[in-house]
Amino acid sequence: MKKYFLLIVLMLAYSQTIASDSIQMLIPEPKADALEVLQTRLVERNYVIFTNLDYWVDTCYTSTLRAHDEYSQDFVELPFSDATFNAVNITDYDCAIFPIGNSGPGGVTMPPNWGSRFGLSSGTQGGIKIIDKIMEMANAGKGVIIIAQNALWGNSASPDGDVSNFLENIMGIDYQGKYKCSRVSSSGGSTSYEWWMFKIEGTIGDPVGMGLPKYFNGGDESSGNAIQPHSYFLDVDWFFSTDNETFPITERSLTAQSDTAFGIRAEYFSDEETRSRITFMSVPWEGFGGLWDIKKIMMWNAMRWVLDESGAPGPEISVDPAHLDFGSVEDGEKGEMSFEVKNVGVETLEISQLCTIYWDDETIYPEGSSAFSVTENLIYYGDPKLSIEPGESETVKVEFQPDMGEGEYRMMIEISSNAKAQPNLKFALEGYGGEKPPEGGNFAVDVDTLQFGEVSSEGQKSDMDLVLRNIGDSEILISVYIDDETNDDLSFSFAQTINNPKYIDPTDSLVYQVRFFPLEENKDYYGKVRVDVDQAVNGNEFFIDLHGSSSVWSSVSDNTDSNLDISVLPSLNDGNFTFKVDSKYISPFNSSITIRDINGRTVKTISNSEEVNSGISEFRVSMPMAPQGRYFICLNYMERTLNIPFIIER
Repeated sequence: MKKYFLLIVLMLAYSQTIASDSIQMLIPEPKADALEVLQTRLVERNYVIFTNLDYWVDTCYTSTLRAHDEYSQDFVELPFSDATFNAVNITDYDCAIFPIGNSGPGGVTMPPNWGSRFGLSSGTQGGIKIIDKIMEMANAGKGVIIIAQNALWGNSASPDGDVSNFLENIMGIDYQGKYKCSRVSSSGGSTSYEWWMFKIEGTIGDPVGMGLPKYFNGGDESSGNAIQPHSYFLDVDWFFSTDNETFPITERSLTAQSDTAFGIRAEYFSDEETRSRITFMSVPWEGFGGLWDIKKIMMWNAMRWVLDESGAPGPEISVDPAHLDFGSVEDGEKGEMSFEVKNVGVETLEISQLCTIYWDDETIYPEGSSAFSVTENLIYYGDPKLSIEPGESETVKVEFQPDMGEGEYRMMIEISSNAKAQPNLKFALEGYGGEKPPEGGNFAVDVDTLQFGEVSSEGQKSDMDLVLRNIGDSEILISVYIDDETNDDLSFSFAQTINNPKYIDPTDSLVYQVRFFPLEENKDYYGKVRVDVDQAVNGNEFFIDLHGSSSVWSSVSDNTDSNLDISVLPSLNDGNFTFKVDSKYISPFNSSITIRDINGRTVKTISNSEEVNSGISEFRVSMPMAPQGRYFICLNYMERTLNIPFIIER
């Protein structure tokens, strides 16, 4: 009963979310007693955090600030309100923190109201927008930390211009869409939500991300019960960086495309001498569930970086894959699998324990079984420690031998170490003894290798459909991504936005379009698509090989049309330019026009449906933030594609 009540509460919360960033969302003024407190707290403090923009601000943000000696006495908590800004100047502070994820308007009580969202253009009754104060700090060369869910301008049909400029041009965010973290299911007239676990890992070596692994919707991923009281995410904004050197990614997903980003940082110069450091994280920290240590380290990392202070990062741990599913193993036989333990920090990782554990009644099933065992790199307290240097990894082998008859088996591995964020990491094991009943998902793919053939000219791509099927009797859950370690020159990618994970119902299939875009001529290219599968009886990891080649290209593309001529006019150095389409066709035709980079990714859409008339049509393009490099004007028309290369120089 408790579970279904919680589902209803969360559905009500989700139904009240505000998708737009527009100023329609007004921030209530604080009550009178809050104003009295404000008048007594106007003392010199170095940092300010706004407390009425997120319901969980004290649990997830101010508590982590208090945990750091260097910040615990130097920050002030204030409401984002007209009264506050009538009394204080925000630029008197060295850093301002804007936690604008899940908010309860005015700090009201628990659900259903906590599902509201304050976007960056939300404002006070007097019209002071959140983005106004962010830019005021940035122009003054002060530090800014923004932690927000559903706040990106891409969510709005008519985005606020100030917000769009900040996110696109100052933070270098190329909004892509929603990363799905749940699904809605209906049965018998009732609707419920099912959550699944997903993992984000901070960028290795980044001063903010530090390689920190973060788990969301943690708990029992099969039933959809997330860790209480936080961690419920239906979807999360994700984006690309327009230039990874200028706008470094601090957090990225491990189960989507390789450049899927959830966190980013930037340095903004309002003039030659005034520099501001800004971090933006699209997943609010209530999503970290019970990982309080990670919240503390993330706040410490972010504060040290935006304030331009030196840090002292330590070791960090990550495991891949996130759990092991042995599938079916017959009685008397053994199954063996392995996982990697990696040090994603910058100091030596010391593993003091790595073994199966029995820490509560639900850790092992069936009770009393010892079906799972670590066969390589087993460590108990008191044994010599296993040392892993930064960037290095160790393979852990695990054996599964059913010992209590037919049925399901579950256990956990505990890894204890000196990792700062997760000193005690729990790792799930599961398997089935005997022949698993025929009821169950069964993953299938029609080909072992996608053969793209030969690309005959520069700037061309080749797309192929990858069909993944469920030939079993129950649903399976899959995640797909390109395996970067085997992706030659990053020439293979998905041709559409990938939302991981996805369910495949029995006898149903999913189609993914894989793209081959070679960068060099006269070369063979190889890659792999990795498919992670849950709830399938035939395994949990599959690979599909990718192969393509490029011929010897001439200096002029042979992808031409004698009836069309596209010419690019000068002034490319600032990213603003004009190109002309000269059509010799008598009748007009419809076309789509995009700008793509050398990886075949669309960086700007000129038009989804443009009528090109006979004669000369002129198009003006503005790409002021586009990095220097080679691009293509891509004209799609009459079942043909014309790619015209050009170069932006800085």
